[in-house]
Amino acid sequence: EQAIKVSGGISKDRPDTLSVRLDKLQLSIIDEFLAEKIGLEGEANGSAVLTSEEGITLGMLADITLDSLKLAGNDAGSIHLSSILEEGGENINIYLQNRIQGRNAIYASGLYYLDDGRMDIMAELDKLSLSLVGPFMKDIFESTGGNLSGELRLQGLPGYFSTSSRNLRLEDARFGLAFTGVNYTANGPITVNDQGLYLENVQIRDESGGSANLNGSLTHNNFKDIHIDAGLSLLNIKMLDVITDRGSGLYGLLRASGNARI
Repeated sequence: EQAIKVSGGISKDRPDTLSVRLDKLQLSIIDEFLAEKIGLEGEANGSAVLTSEEGITLGMLADITLDSLKLAGNDAGSIHLSSILEEGGENINIYLQNRIQGRNAIYASGLYYLDDGRMDIMAELDKLSLSLVGPFMKDIFESTGGNLSGELRLQGLPGYFSTSSRNLRLEDARFGLAFTGVNYTANGPITVNDQGLYLENVQIRDESGGSANLNGSLTHNNFKDIHIDAGLSLLNIKMLDVITDRGSGLYGLLRASGNARI
């Protein structure tokens, strides 16, 4: 019963329309084309209409729903994406909603400007589960969990977005580093802007009472020339907890106190 139906066309020289219809499409098929599987599951239904016209950017009107989503066994809820022409037909209103267990984990809305392709989108995050990023970072993190809440705003042209945040924070964010065997929990504010990402007095704890405070930044120039400047204040926190040699030659129990800068 799965189907993808495509008809029409796209042109730089004249008005044209391309329509796409999805019926009961099983998203697990995407895993077959990925170099590393992410355990994607779910079903896609809905339609999208792409419009082209000389002198304006590509437009899209959509009403697509992704149901029963999972990533590596983690519940990712359902996603509904819709876009409609605003009154006057000059710009497109965009809406995206990610509901997980009856809650809007993500609610985003904004405008896409047809004259030049600019976007202005505000996203509200309400306890967005960090376990959903685990499949993409499994080479670094053995496990992930906890939540991210707050507001994010993106403005500008794709590839040249201006970003900002409001009340963005980690809430019992959990991450286990695969090569150290230590699990940490982090709480604290995050600030995002055009220059990068900033952490101010983020509290980090291990599972046996050790702690650390993190202050620092990860700055970039259009996501290039990345620089890290971070300070850590450590109090008897685990740095290594590997009981037996996993093949790296490094194992044992190591705790640290003091100050460090990266």
